Amino acid sequence: SVSAETLAALTSWREEHGPPDACLHLGGGYAGGKEASAWTDTDWRGLWEQNFLGPALVLSAVSGYLRAEGRCGSLLAVAAAAGLDSPAGKLPYGTAKAALAHLVRGLADEGRSSGVRANALVPLLLDTPENRAAMPNAAPSLWVSCERAALILEWLASSESEPVTGALLRL
Repeated sequence: SVSAETLAALTSWREEHGPPDACLHLGGGYAGGKEASAWTDTDWRGLWEQNFLGPALVLSAVSGYLRAEGRCGSLLAVAAAAGLDSPAGKLPYGTAKAALAHLVRGLADEGRSSGVRANALVPLLLDTPENRAAMPNAAPSLWVSCERAALILEWLASSESEPVTGALLRL
């Protein structure tokens, strides 16, 4: 079940702003560069909590809330290409992002009949200061800007994208 903290935050939001129309979960974290056998229990748990469990608790709570209220809405997440492609050296991160993609598709199926949509962006690389610092010799001109990703997320949250649900949009 959803944590008391998540439900309290949702209730507080509703009291202050009214019912949500959309929920975007952007949280996550990255680590990579080791073979599967080198990852510790702490590594696995940390990446799992950051990239799957946190989004799962928030998005599933909002989905249930919207359906219980009889409201349409849009649930959005940012997955990662590593979750669909399973590149070497990124197994814990990719596994958590794969689970997030699966969650999005499942929430889309659950919400389809009630008008609650769920979609995710699946970037290869976002052009962030952290990624530029971590990969100084890469070509950020090939990466997706955060501004472009935000425009796509804004469209997905809008009523203009109503038929779209269960989509994993690769960027």
